[in-house]
Amino acid sequence: MRSSSEKNDIYIISDLAAQYYEASNSKENKRRINLMRAHNEKYTKEMPMLAELGLWNYWVRQMIFPALKTQSELAREVESFFRYWLFIFYEGGDDRPLRNYYSVDAVLDGLPIYGIRHKQTEANIDGGSYHINPVICNIKNFNLIRKPNLKINDRKTSIKLGKVKELIDGKLEVDLCKGPFLRGFNADISQQLGYLMGIENFMLFPLLHPKEMHNLLLRMKNGVLETLKQNEAEGNVSQSASFNQSEPYFDDIPDPTPNKHGCKLNSLAAFFAAQEYTGVSPKQHEEFLLQYQRPIMELYAHVTYGCCEDLTNKIDILRTIKNLHTIGVTPSSNVKKCAKQIGKDYIISWRPNPTDTVSTEFDEKKVRQLLHRDMGYLSDSYAHLMLKDVETVGGEPNRIKRFFDLARDEFAKIN
Repeated sequence: MRSSSEKNDIYIISDLAAQYYEASNSKENKRRINLMRAHNEKYTKEMPMLAELGLWNYWVRQMIFPALKTQSELAREVESFFRYWLFIFYEGGDDRPLRNYYSVDAVLDGLPIYGIRHKQTEANIDGGSYHINPVICNIKNFNLIRKPNLKINDRKTSIKLGKVKELIDGKLEVDLCKGPFLRGFNADISQQLGYLMGIENFMLFPLLHPKEMHNLLLRMKNGVLETLKQNEAEGNVSQSASFNQSEPYFDDIPDPTPNKHGCKLNSLAAFFAAQEYTGVSPKQHEEFLLQYQRPIMELYAHVTYGCCEDLTNKIDILRTIKNLHTIGVTPSSNVKKCAKQIGKDYIISWRPNPTDTVSTEFDEKKVRQLLHRDMGYLSDSYAHLMLKDVETVGGEPNRIKRFFDLARDEFAKIN
């Protein structure tokens, strides 16, 4: 017998799911998918506009959380997802398509990934930063890092999946994403090193203890490779796991698909980064990271590389990634130099500084000047504009759409 609060949660979520279903099956959503496919395949020079935002951004939480009406923790998680994506689809002004399902990740046993959990000191305010307290502080601690030993907890996964299906009440397909267990930042090695060692240590250890550092990186690489290959062999790779930080629509691999398991890794697009290595020279980036990332990345069909790091002087080493598709050009990057080096060989994921665009004063003249300048540098490239890392919009969420409107207008003027 359901309680009144449970019935109310189902009523709210199922209604939002129906709205999301309608949006994800609309002509507008199909247009967005077609645009992203044409962009990824270089059939068009049109510049897609993408908002890489979410509940990790302070202003989004401040906008979404007060609007939540459900009671249980899981229901609020699902409600947050629908309210956020419906806002972005109808009011965000970007070109990002919706997937026509709600995805539930399998619950894993065996965490933390490398058998040791990082520690951090949190700020006392919502949206504040945190400080990492390293747990790998000397070479004696290197042995604390173990091989990943992750497994699906069938019971917990089944319970969560069942509860989500009950909330959505048949209004939208619910996908179970089994894996791969390690993807994105959990597979790039770089972030885990940053969390476990701290930035200062892993910048010093290659100089002080190069042999030990190579041995550690080799163990981490082999652990990730073994996990991914075991996932593939055991049928724990799902087509819904395709993720490249923009949109994974290509001619040569299946589109993101719900409840399609037992896939090959080379049917997925993937995302890797090296944010923690932004202050490391190209030579040491190659020696103490990229050579270990490369075999992992090359398991996939297409790879996007870069999140917030400056890759201006590292384009040459990235060219050694056989299946590289997209390169992130971040606020700290030199857009002109990156565009000249990349040319038409790869897609450019151009990420303007949110401080100069939507996060402080919204000065339309200044925004247009920035857009016009950098779009000029990118005019001979295949590029999309990605607005990300936006922690504040000055209390004006409509700035996001206004920014994209200005960007489309400036792009039209140049092209």
